[in-house]
Parts: sequence; C-alpha cells; structure tokens
Amino acid sequence: MEKNNDLYLGDIMIYFNIGGIIISIIYSVIMMRNMIRLHVNLDKEKVTPSDYAVVVRNIPIDMSPEKL
Repeated sequence: MEKNNDLYLGDIMIYFNIGGIIISIIYSVIMMRNMIRLHVNLDKEKVTPSDYAVVVRNIPIDMSPEKL
C-alpha cells in the first residue's frame, strides 16, 4: 500500500511541476508584451537626438563644411 501511495504522490508532483512550467512560460510572455508596450510608449513621449540623427561616413578629407 505504501508503494502505491508514493507512486501517486510522485505523479502529483510531476503534474505540479508541469503546471508551474506552463504558468512561468505564460507569465514570461505576458511580461514581455508589457515591457515592449512600455518601451514604445516611453519612446513616443521622449524625443532624443537619436530620433533625428544621421551618420555620415567616408567623407573626403578635402571636403569643406560649406560643401558638406
């Protein structure tokens, strides 16, 4: 009788472990969506130079600022 009880408790532990993993995955997905939404809202509210910056490379050495 004791061996059957141990097997039954082992089965219950497996189901709890699987349930915990599933809950953790769902929670991670929800938190990731919330973090992305928060990032987008904060990015819209704050204007930084990187929003309007232009990177220019390989400018000739003899180029004057007026020509540029």
